[in-house]
Amino acid sequence: MKRFLLLTLLLLASTIAMAQTTWTGLGANSNWNNTDNWNTNIVPTVTDDVIIPTGFTVDVNVSASIKSIQLQGNSTLNIGNNLTFTQASNFAGGTTINWNSGYITGTSTSLTNNGTIAVFNSNVFLGSLTTLINNGQINFNGTGDIYIVTDAVLNNAITGTISFLADGGRFSESGNGSNLLTNDGLIVVTLPDVNDEVFINAEFQNNDGTIQVNNGILNFNNGSLDAQVLTDGIYNVASTGIIDFDSAITLSGSLYGALNGTINWRNNTKVALGNNAYFNFTGNATINWTSGALVGGGTLTNNSVINLLTGNVFINDASILENNSEIRFTGTGDIYIGTDGVVNNTSLGTISFLAHAGNFVESGNGTNILTNDGLIVVDLPDANDQVYIYTEFQNNDGTMQVDNGILNFSHSVLEAQVLTDGIYNITSTGTIDFDSAITLSGSLTGTIDGTLNWRGNTNVAVADTAFFDFTGNATVSWVSGALVGGGTLTNNSTIDVLASNVFIFDASSLENNSDLRFTGTGDIYISVDALVNNTALGIISFLADGGNFSESGNGTNLLTNHGLIVVDLPVVNDQVYINTEFQNNDGTIQVNNGILNLNNSVLGAQVLTDGIYNVAATGTIDFDNNITLSGSLSGTLDGTLNWRGNTHVASSDTASFDFSGNATVSWVSGALVGGGTLANNSTINLLTGNVFIYDMSLLLNNSLLQFIGTGDIYIDTDAELRNNASGLIDFQTNGSGITPSGNGINLLNNQGLVKNTSGGNVTISAETENSGTIEATSGVLSISTSLDNQIGGRLSGVGTINLPSIANLTNDGNVSPGLSPGTLTLSGNYLSSSNSVLEMELNGLTPDTQHDVLAISGTNVIFEGMVDVTLGFQPSIGDTFTIATVSGTIATGNLVSPIYAEYDCLQYTFDVSYPNNDSVLLTVSDEADVHNPVVITQDITLTLDATGNASITTNDIDNGSTDNCGIDTMSLDMATFTCNNLGANTVTLTVTDVNGNVANNTAIVTVVDNILPLVVTQDLTVQLDALGNASITAAQVDNGSSDNCSIASLDLDVTDFTCANLGTNTVTLTITDQSGNSASASATVTVEDNIAPTINCPSGFTVESNGDFTLPDYYLDGLVTVDDNCGISSVVQTPSAGSILPDGYYDIDFIVTDIFGNSKSCMFQIKVEDLTLNVNAFELTESHIVLYPNPATNMVTLKNNSHVNLKSATIIDVKGSVIQKINLEAMGPKKTISLQDYASGVYFVKIYSETSSIVKRLIKQ
Repeated sequence: MKRFLLLTLLLLASTIAMAQTTWTGLGANSNWNNTDNWNTNIVPTVTDDVIIPTGFTVDVNVSASIKSIQLQGNSTLNIGNNLTFTQASNFAGGTTINWNSGYITGTSTSLTNNGTIAVFNSNVFLGSLTTLINNGQINFNGTGDIYIVTDAVLNNAITGTISFLADGGRFSESGNGSNLLTNDGLIVVTLPDVNDEVFINAEFQNNDGTIQVNNGILNFNNGSLDAQVLTDGIYNVASTGIIDFDSAITLSGSLYGALNGTINWRNNTKVALGNNAYFNFTGNATINWTSGALVGGGTLTNNSVINLLTGNVFINDASILENNSEIRFTGTGDIYIGTDGVVNNTSLGTISFLAHAGNFVESGNGTNILTNDGLIVVDLPDANDQVYIYTEFQNNDGTMQVDNGILNFSHSVLEAQVLTDGIYNITSTGTIDFDSAITLSGSLTGTIDGTLNWRGNTNVAVADTAFFDFTGNATVSWVSGALVGGGTLTNNSTIDVLASNVFIFDASSLENNSDLRFTGTGDIYISVDALVNNTALGIISFLADGGNFSESGNGTNLLTNHGLIVVDLPVVNDQVYINTEFQNNDGTIQVNNGILNLNNSVLGAQVLTDGIYNVAATGTIDFDNNITLSGSLSGTLDGTLNWRGNTHVASSDTASFDFSGNATVSWVSGALVGGGTLANNSTINLLTGNVFIYDMSLLLNNSLLQFIGTGDIYIDTDAELRNNASGLIDFQTNGSGITPSGNGINLLNNQGLVKNTSGGNVTISAETENSGTIEATSGVLSISTSLDNQIGGRLSGVGTINLPSIANLTNDGNVSPGLSPGTLTLSGNYLSSSNSVLEMELNGLTPDTQHDVLAISGTNVIFEGMVDVTLGFQPSIGDTFTIATVSGTIATGNLVSPIYAEYDCLQYTFDVSYPNNDSVLLTVSDEADVHNPVVITQDITLTLDATGNASITTNDIDNGSTDNCGIDTMSLDMATFTCNNLGANTVTLTVTDVNGNVANNTAIVTVVDNILPLVVTQDLTVQLDALGNASITAAQVDNGSSDNCSIASLDLDVTDFTCANLGTNTVTLTITDQSGNSASASATVTVEDNIAPTINCPSGFTVESNGDFTLPDYYLDGLVTVDDNCGISSVVQTPSAGSILPDGYYDIDFIVTDIFGNSKSCMFQIKVEDLTLNVNAFELTESHIVLYPNPATNMVTLKNNSHVNLKSATIIDVKGSVIQKINLEAMGPKKTISLQDYASGVYFVKIYSETSSIVKRLIKQ
């Protein structure tokens, strides 16, 4: 019955739409070609819209061609053959489509699936020009493929899901043209086994859809570029899932999702020119870039993790890989950056080298650039493993961290690899190699505990500066190569120069603020106009034999030192050289062990300006060639400084040797040249070679110049050897001397000490000027050319001095035989002048052993001047002393006679004579004490005692007075002092010696009083006056104060008191004496107020009652006035205000009390009367009109207590002048009158009514 009804309904429907064919399912089976299953009993044709209602299963067992199909409800469609339609069709939600085989073809139209399409083990086809819109589900349940035929499209819409559930199912393409799968929804891969694989071989567009691989492999594989495009979208890969990009893929927009499995990038990935794509994956896993390239010219930004494996990969077409996350080299594969390609490791990015031989390499000509703003990490399995950056490279303030293994920068093109700023951390097992050209700029920082090898050319551009700012325990090893480019490399780290030579070219500068160490035999070659500047912070350390500074090319090749140069070689005979131009600018050179040789043949090329030069006992500095000196050269010489070449001091300049220590400057050979002054404040040793002073130069000896060998100093024309007052020239070797060279003046100017200690013969053949001492300590000292012994000059000793010819001898100075005492021999014709002094030490009567003797081998001797005797014993009158002998005769004997000398406390007189004209004899003729005492005083300050007295003794004033024979007495002209002597007093100390000689001197005795006055006070009581004031004086408080001298003043801190001070007050009495000493004590002043207040009551008067009378407050109304000098405490009215009084007479009493308790009273009488019919009701009385307050300040109130209307008021001063007229007609009960402009004084106010008037007295304060 039900089946019949359904047939009836279908027949009715067919009459409505003859082209619509509906499945009835009335046939014996569910085959499409069974006519019984259709409401028309006809198999649908191309003109039919087919409807399959809910609840049916339909088998497409034959090729079906229809106009359209609508699959409804929960019906099932089994497609086993071709299904063709020409108009839009629809599979409803809840329907099931089992696509077992055949084509689904909707020519130029679409099929919308809202149900579930299942594909099994057979391949199926989406026909040409067909669009399948999947809003529902497509399941791959077997190995069958969906082939998308030419120009067909399968669009997985936003609500659609494509599920790969079996191994081998795929989307494939058939025919040429477009074969497109698009995904705006979800593609899920959940295969039975992790190794199962499905493919998308068709053209593919992911339009922000989701691809989720839960288990197994999803492989994108199409051989055509741009065939498969991923635009945005979510890509979730579970830990057992894989996505393979096995052929060309095009990316655009943001690719994100949770990546816990693997994405394998195996072919070309394209990002179009001007476009951007982003890897924004999260999760625990990575993108494995196995092979292929980034192409297209766009930018791929990595915000995920990309792993490079064993295959090489490429960046072509000027494409850009922007890394914000991590790129990891986990195998031997390289990234080849093609022409104009870029890998940019941003500030967020990390590039990790984790396997040996995974490198960045360039491919093709043009720019192939890797930039780093982030972090590059090298952490290789073995410390000897190595990775390379062969491409152009720019480190833009990024970080390079080498934890293990070697990172090698290698590119042959200058400026191809540029390090701008950045952090470079190298652990102890890490190495960075600069194996070819590298360009530096800015500050390179970081911690180096491993090795940084500088092997190629390091370029710093002209006018640019780069900095090594590394910290850590290790160094920059400059293995080979050069600093080039013309800029400045500033080293704030440690650079080691090893066994090979390195170079500084292109006028480049190496600025050393830290440590530059020569640890091998390699030299630093400084080329033309290049510079090594060791700053005040810098240290250059020579630590190995043969590592030198050398020059390359003509021009300036300069090493400058402001800091420290250290030489500490393994063996004492090891040697290093500074062969370049060199300027020591107040720097320090320290030679601990070995030899530092300064060697440049060009005069002025090596300049030492000031500086410290420390040479240890096993150290040596050699000046082997020309050296220029300026300023002070100081330091400690315990080793050797060898002066072998020409030492140049410029004209008008001065250099000085200011060395200390146990060793010397050894002047081995060479000369002092240049015309300047070399001041020796150290020790210079002259050895076996002759040395020279040329070019009018001056050698100024302030210390020690020793001839320890046979070498001479040759003084050239107009040159000078000047031995200053502190200088010593010591001839210690027989045969040494000072010799002239050339014509002109060749001068030895001695202001100090020149002595011969050799025991042999030494010669001074230069012109000699002596204002110091020339001492023949031993042997023979010959002065052969000329001698000018000037005033103050001295010839001394116990040896022999050979004098020049008489024509070349000038003697205005001293001759001092002996060395306490002894005999000095002068060989030659001796002369002296009136300025000459013959110094003799007389310690006894025996010549030579007890007193000095001058032995002259010559004749025609001239004795002029005087004899200066130093006595060392007490002679007797008549004793004689032969102080000079002459082998020939005395031509002139004109020594001053007598002469005087002192010993102990006596002066002795000697007479001079010339026995036999061949000797000089001194005879004692007298003795006496001729010296007064020497009086030395001191000023003192004397303090008076409590009685005003003080005294002194001679010991207080004496400050070490002396006398040659002894002091007998001392006395003072004034010894006692009182208050009258306060201040400065002159006293005289007189000293008398034992021989009666007297002398005196004055001193100042300043008398002071430091004792404070004694202050005694007494308490006072004072009374305030009528105005509330009281005052006191200091004398009233003083109670007999005193002082040891006199009181100058008495002062009180408080003298005036007012009402505010009522009660006890503390005052301080200060007493100052005449010396300004002051002391204080306190007293109590009690202030009292005993003056009673004043009160004024009016005369009696009558008040109108109109019945009972309410008593007002007459004080507040101003009728009763009060005053007090300090202030009112209370005013009491009896009866009190407000009392009700019947008619009659009443006494009104007032008592006023001030704040100190004083009181006064007054009384007046009032008559209370009913005046309603009284004829005087319109008369003004005292009680009717009140002025208050009175006295007043600025305002006064006029109050009318009567029934009378007031008309006006006139204010009159005491002279009768009218000051003001006031209209009172509209005043009411009160009117306030301003007294602001009134002067203080008394006024009269006349108040008028219609019938009477009254006068009131007013006081303006």
